[in-house]
Amino acid sequence: MSAQSKFSRPTAILHRTPLTPPVAKSAEGMYINLEDGRRVLDAVGGTGVACLGNSHPKVIQAMKDQIDNVSYVYSMQLSNRPAESLAKKLISTSRGAFGACGFVCGGTEAMESIIMLGKQYYVEIRQPQRKNYIARQLSFHGDSLTTLSLSYRPIRRAPYADLLNTERFHHVSPAYAKRFQKPDETEEQYVERLRKELEDKFISLG
Repeated sequence: MSAQSKFSRPTAILHRTPLTPPVAKSAEGMYINLEDGRRVLDAVGGTGVACLGNSHPKVIQAMKDQIDNVSYVYSMQLSNRPAESLAKKLISTSRGAFGACGFVCGGTEAMESIIMLGKQYYVEIRQPQRKNYIARQLSFHGDSLTTLSLSYRPIRRAPYADLLNTERFHHVSPAYAKRFQKPDETEEQYVERLRKELEDKFISLG
C-alpha cells in the first residue's frame, strides 16, 4: 500500500479551521483561480491587509531582483537595502509621528512586539510597576496566548481560558454603538459612558 493511500485526510496541513480550504492554483489581480475550476473574487484582500493583488509585473520583478541579490538575512544580525529604504519612506511620510519602525511577519507578532515594547519603555524610564494592559471586549489582537489574553473574543479564548493571563490583561466595553448604545442614549452620552468606564478602569488598576 502506498503512502498516499494510507493517508486518509484530504490534506497534510494542520489548517486553522476544521474545514479544509480550497486550493488556489493561480491568481491575477483580485481574482483567484481554484483547482476545482472556480474563479473567485478576493474582496477582502486576504485577511483584510493585503492590497497588492496578484501577478502585478512590478511586484514580480522587484521580488525577482531581490532574490537575485539577497534572498534572506537574519534581521538581528544584518539589514538589507529594501528594508532600510521602506523604513525611511514610512518615517518620512508619518508627519513626525514616528522615529523608527520595525518589520514583522504578521499581526500577532506585531501585537506581541508592541506589548513587549510598552513594557520595555516603562522599565527604561524606571517605572517597572506599570504592567497592566486594557483592551476592549470583542477586540481581536492575535492568536498567541499573550494576544488572546489581550483580545476578548469568547469563542477564540474558550479552549485556552485556563492558560490566559487575566491578572495583567483587562477589558472594558466595546465601542460598538450599533449593538450596545442604549435606546434612550444619545451618541454623546454613549461616548461619555465609555470614557468614564475606561477612566474608572485606569483608577481601579492604580
